[in-house]
Amino acid sequence: MKKLWLIAFFFNLSLLSYTKESFSFVSGEKISSDYFKFQSYQTNDAWNFGAFVSSAALFPNFALSLSLGNLTAGGTISRLNNPALSSSLSPYSLPSCNANLPAISFAGSSSFIKPVSYFMEAKVFNSRKTALFKTNVFYDPENVTGTAGLLFDYSPSKKTNLAVSFTTGLFKYQGYKSDSWFMENKYFSQGIMSASNIQASIKIKNYNSLFTLNLYNSPYGNLDFNLKTENTLKINHMVLNLNLFYSPEKSITSAAKFINPQLQIKTGVQYSFLKGIKKRGGPKPLLIKTGFNAYAKFEETGTYKISTGLTFTSEKNNLTLSSNFNFQDNPLPDHFPLKPVNLSFSIKDSFYIEKILIKLGTSFSYDFLSKESLEKISLSTFYDFNNLIYKGKTKNKDINFSLDTGASFEFTQKDFNYKKDEKDLYLTLKFRWKWINLYTKVSYLF
Repeated sequence: MKKLWLIAFFFNLSLLSYTKESFSFVSGEKISSDYFKFQSYQTNDAWNFGAFVSSAALFPNFALSLSLGNLTAGGTISRLNNPALSSSLSPYSLPSCNANLPAISFAGSSSFIKPVSYFMEAKVFNSRKTALFKTNVFYDPENVTGTAGLLFDYSPSKKTNLAVSFTTGLFKYQGYKSDSWFMENKYFSQGIMSASNIQASIKIKNYNSLFTLNLYNSPYGNLDFNLKTENTLKINHMVLNLNLFYSPEKSITSAAKFINPQLQIKTGVQYSFLKGIKKRGGPKPLLIKTGFNAYAKFEETGTYKISTGLTFTSEKNNLTLSSNFNFQDNPLPDHFPLKPVNLSFSIKDSFYIEKILIKLGTSFSYDFLSKESLEKISLSTFYDFNNLIYKGKTKNKDINFSLDTGASFEFTQKDFNYKKDEKDLYLTLKFRWKWINLYTKVSYLF
């Protein structure tokens, strides 16, 4: 064990000594078992870690877990910080429709700026290993943030599920002061805000629904709230979704972000079916999937987005075509009521050559406001050696080594005249042996 850690340390140190301004790298180690997990990541100027212990393997119907480190908070904490619907749109995006609680993710390449925080969770299971009751607490001493949550889950049958969750917490916010003569919002000093989240979800056969209520004790002394509902309905090969978000008054979230009075709507449909294609050895299945999603946000000015896509998936190939069109209300009189903002197309294909996974992608986007276009081409290859470095009857099944390499090229134009370009090359190595995982990614941007 000590030798492996020394190898990992010297490997990371050697990368650090050869890193230049145009180079960047992330490397990490992870040790995991049924009872604990420890992992850390390093870059040329930062380090983080995450540790986790659990009693789930000791008791059949109860689990207590503890986590500490540079944890990233999610779940209902994210919903309180950013309660509105996501404005990003994909032709296949669907809501989860599950009531949840605060959740955390461990140290990774995105949590280098996160402070050390603490998380504890207790779960009670039934015979199907489904949580009937869950409670957890999260504490971030640097941001004076603490949350506590309860979740009750009830499944009267295999096709029916009811769940209710409640989360409340204290969140630190900075004061608001504008440098301009005219302040868009009223001044307030820094302090601590209380906020709560209530969720109720229901699943009945092919219908899933989630209702969310967020409450905020704002710095102005008001009790602000917003509402959100997310729904999906499956009819044979078709899935329909409808999401709504409503904020009646101007409010401040637990992340001290202002939300104007608004109504958001996101809706769409996805349809998929199998089709047999004739090949040597008999017909092979081909999955064809198409999707359409639309998004609208009604504030002082309306914003609208449309996304469409078509996907073909066979045994060793996946081809996806998608497009996005964004536009908004046109304030100019005697003009068309809608003004285009952005238009984009993308094609992605992944396929196998022998045991090597090849991924190709190309995209084009045009901004009607800045009159700039962006073209991007990407190529990556992935190979899982899967013990091929060991031969003979004593091949070690616990060892796995994979290599991922790729490149991307971006070209920006204004009025279809060359403006700039960016090129990125990367290489990722992953090694696993029993409880040990080593990870290194090196990239070069020029």
